[in-house]
Amino acid sequence: AMCKKHSLRMSADESAPPFDEQQSWEWFLDSLNHDRIRSTLTQFPIADTLVPVAESDVESEFRNASNVNDQMDRDMDDMSESSSFGVGDDSDGNNSSAASLDEPKEVTPASKIHSTTDIWRGTGEDPRYSPGFILPLVLGSLEANFPKERGAGKESQGADEMELDKDDNDDDDDESEEDLAQHQAFSVIARRLCDRGCISLAIASLSSRCPSVRKVAVAICGLFLRALQMKESHEMKSWRERPQQEMIMASLQRGLTVRRAMQIKKLSEAGDRVELGSTSVSKQRFNVTMLPALSAVFLAKALMVMSRPSDDMYGAMNKYFLRLNDYHGAFQDCFGLPAFLSLYCSSSDDLTRCRTERNWALLTLKDSTVDEFCYRIISQHHVPELIMSSFDSLCDQVGGKSELSLTIDVIQCLIQSGGSRSATFLIKRLGLLSWLHGVISWRSISTVLPFATLKCKFLQLISTAVTSYCDEYSNSDSLDGDQSIFLEKVPLADAVIQICLDGSDASSNESLTVLAAACDTLWTIHVADKK
Repeated sequence: AMCKKHSLRMSADESAPPFDEQQSWEWFLDSLNHDRIRSTLTQFPIADTLVPVAESDVESEFRNASNVNDQMDRDMDDMSESSSFGVGDDSDGNNSSAASLDEPKEVTPASKIHSTTDIWRGTGEDPRYSPGFILPLVLGSLEANFPKERGAGKESQGADEMELDKDDNDDDDDESEEDLAQHQAFSVIARRLCDRGCISLAIASLSSRCPSVRKVAVAICGLFLRALQMKESHEMKSWRERPQQEMIMASLQRGLTVRRAMQIKKLSEAGDRVELGSTSVSKQRFNVTMLPALSAVFLAKALMVMSRPSDDMYGAMNKYFLRLNDYHGAFQDCFGLPAFLSLYCSSSDDLTRCRTERNWALLTLKDSTVDEFCYRIISQHHVPELIMSSFDSLCDQVGGKSELSLTIDVIQCLIQSGGSRSATFLIKRLGLLSWLHGVISWRSISTVLPFATLKCKFLQLISTAVTSYCDEYSNSDSLDGDQSIFLEKVPLADAVIQICLDGSDASSNESLTVLAAACDTLWTIHVADKK
């Protein structure tokens, strides 16, 4: 079993009672921090691996990359999917607009455990969990409490033994009570793991570049869906959110199954042979899907929302999944931008609900944009143009400053995570640098950016855009042999000075903070012009 290789089994007795098995994993459930799981979803580490890479300053010299690769191959030989949870390929999009997407390369144990996109961009120390460490423990806790199949012990018995068992009514009653206790214990542990956010973490891990992490994630999702569909779970009156959770998990299962069927059909028509269950790296994508973080994080957050009926987004998420009709409610946006356009362009009559949906859509977009693969999907749906167009209206709204701040964060995240593709598209095609100084050139700074935090964020956005421009065009100039001219130097510098001299800050400390941010931005502009 997978948990024997990658998890800690706290009970050595295989015949331990269900309550004892559940008690043995209390330490794990109590140690989980829901806030840290939310932080992990905020910027999911897609390059985290199940088997850590040997580091020279930590591990001994004999544990090199080849040793790790050999161990990885042995582990994958022992692993098998713990459920019939459908999976699909990740190279083909759901529609024609996403069919030509280039997949990011898979991460193997010999490669770096952290990519540049996995660097924590938040403030303070990195609070995120390692999916490669947490998920095997989650799977181990589920497998330790997984109930035995009803009647499985009687299949190997002979006719005489079966006759004796029929006469022993007391033993049958004891077995039925024990069977009921096992199923109830499995339902309880599954619900507690979901409440802690572990199932959401497993769904987000479907975007991991490590095939082994995705295998564990798929197994967890399959076991959780099995728990949701059990009779004992239906009879738990306190588990009121179970139907909505089952709706999401079943939709994901059907969506992945449809995608795999479509991919196998496409390959069979081309004459290629697909070996399901193969452990070779080149064929792993046919066994376990690699979703983009856009859809994986959306599903993870949707499960959290549907687990809390009091959440402001509960109605919108419930409505989204109830509308899925094709393939019996299969999730269709595996390689799309699920629910963003409908939420960001909300048609709700209630202004408060409209702002809530727009902010949730922007926040989910910011959290799920982690690499260039995600940015390509975003650009195909014309999201950067839509956000930049709505920025002007937000500048003139008195009560829209929270959305304005979030919009600035989204644009900065697109620049940082999109790589060379975002630099080329945003700066070259959309004219981001001209837009940055033009959007505030004719407006009052105190009206557009009334708070010091907003000013600092906007100045940081200018610095990020200029740095991205400098890196992209310095590389292209070295290849072409031509020297590009930084035409936006003076207008950007004027915009920065205009923000610095506004004088509407409430305190001297805020003024000093804005002054420091302005000086850093001016220095970035000066360095870019010299390069």
